[in-house]
Amino acid sequence: MRATSNVAFGISLLIIVFALILPAQAKITSGCGSNWLGGDVIGSATVTPVGVERPNMNVPEPKVTKPDMSMPKPNPQPLKKDSNASNASNETGPAAEEALGQPEDVSFNLSGKWAFSFLDGSGPSAELTIYPAGKMFFGRGTLVKDNSTIPVTAVGSQDSQAIKLDIVQTVDGEKFRQDTLYKMKLSANNQTLQGTYDQMGTEGSAGKVVASGNVTGQRIA
Repeated sequence: MRATSNVAFGISLLIIVFALILPAQAKITSGCGSNWLGGDVIGSATVTPVGVERPNMNVPEPKVTKPDMSMPKPNPQPLKKDSNASNASNETGPAAEEALGQPEDVSFNLSGKWAFSFLDGSGPSAELTIYPAGKMFFGRGTLVKDNSTIPVTAVGSQDSQAIKLDIVQTVDGEKFRQDTLYKMKLSANNQTLQGTYDQMGTEGSAGKVVASGNVTGQRIA
């Protein structure tokens, strides 16, 4: 009987031990318990010691500033005027021409009535009324030669070098049948013109120089 009692006591003791172990084992397996030795949470992927703050591993979203793709409005600047050119444009006369780099206008006023003498008075003479047209001019008058008064026309031009004047004898088909041209190259001095001339005549279908000499012109009106 005594042996039976000892066996029963041993069985009861084992039951008590198992009753204490099984609930603790169940808590560990479910991950709901804590390690009472280390203070770690059991069953989580990351183990953080008690009393230590877990670091924030979240990566902040980068702040990217959107570039400004708008085009700036054009702001054209007015062209600056050259003060020298502006002053020259408001001036007249030699000073303005010098500022602009242009030669001085040396045009001589031929407008009016002129008397011309060929060969220093020993040759023919002419009276012309001249009309200027810029640097060109034209006119009409008479040529006195061998006691005859012959109607003539005139045309010419002038530049910085000389005044060129051509007198052409008018042919009427009856009295004045010879074509004659007086080509003059003149320079001006106050109211006087001086220079040389070539008298051109005709020979068949060609022209030729028939006389040459000095010529002077005087304004008479």
